[in-house]
Amino acid sequence: SFLYLKRVKLDPNREVEEAALGDPTAILAWEEYHRFLARARSTVASVSGAGMLVDFHGHMHPAGLVELGYRLSASDLEQADAVLDADVGLLSKVS
Repeated sequence: SFLYLKRVKLDPNREVEEAALGDPTAILAWEEYHRFLARARSTVASVSGAGMLVDFHGHMHPAGLVELGYRLSASDLEQADAVLDADVGLLSKVS
């Protein structure tokens, strides 16, 4: 199960080629992880109409920092709220 695989063995946030490095067990874990996410998204969408998926994991920062990844650039985040709210293209970047 992907739940018991250490992150140094698999990075499921990357494409399978980079994430699993050709290892059959890691590829299987990557596929299982993404099937789980697809089922979770489908369930949330059917029950609530919308939801938010949050991926928490450490980066081993020496200062104990926490990073939030939105798949948005710094220039995206510097926009005024009204601009961000009106830009439907941003939604496809973060979902």
